[in-house]
Amino acid sequence: MWFGTGTSTPTGWTSRSRARSPSTGSAGPPRSWGRCFRSLGGSSPRTSWRLLPRNGGGVHEGTPPATPLAGGRTMNEILRAIQSRRSVRGFRSVPVEREKIDAVVEAARWAPSGKNTQPWRFVVVESPGKRAELGKLVTQKDMVRIAPVTVAILRDRAAGYDELKDAQGIGACAQTILLAAHALGLGACWIGRARDKEVEAVLGAREGEELMMLIPIGYPAETPPVPQRRPLSDLVRTI
Repeated sequence: MWFGTGTSTPTGWTSRSRARSPSTGSAGPPRSWGRCFRSLGGSSPRTSWRLLPRNGGGVHEGTPPATPLAGGRTMNEILRAIQSRRSVRGFRSVPVEREKIDAVVEAARWAPSGKNTQPWRFVVVESPGKRAELGKLVTQKDMVRIAPVTVAILRDRAAGYDELKDAQGIGACAQTILLAAHALGLGACWIGRARDKEVEAVLGAREGEELMMLIPIGYPAETPPVPQRRPLSDLVRTI
């Protein structure tokens, strides 16, 4: 037997879950298998259906479905952020507000990954002592020592399912961190070369976690020049 329950959310959507009661003779509560979202705003209400995951992946229960960006202005702001972001390697000795670091890591959590495995793990390094230790183990040592915060991205091998796809997802995750930091008035730059095992020890990496990159973050002390970019005609083929 199928049945549904409706709830309201603070996002302007109502959600309706659909579940199947156990088969005859079986024990246990009904199992939720999907959720329907209906827009409450606008002149044309929209309804959308999403399956719920069995094992914690996929669409999160209670989360409205993705919606298109509204208006060209928002899209233009995103494109400007992408094009104006620079790799910042010089930082001011000014603390970064906790809410900004939380916002950066929260944005990274929403990066795409193959099969929604979310193989990334983050270690936020604020301690001057830890930053000094890391500075001895990376090629760009001053960046890590001076930046008030460094976010380490680790890959959890147990969470992923394919090394290449995990690396692709973590690349998207890192770009999200860089863009989020830029949007909040911060500078950042990723560091891919380090003495990995020693860095992992400083970070307290858990079993099965491996270092992918370090991203120092802080208020910029420099304005990097616009980097040269190859023209699209050199990069794009249409078939």
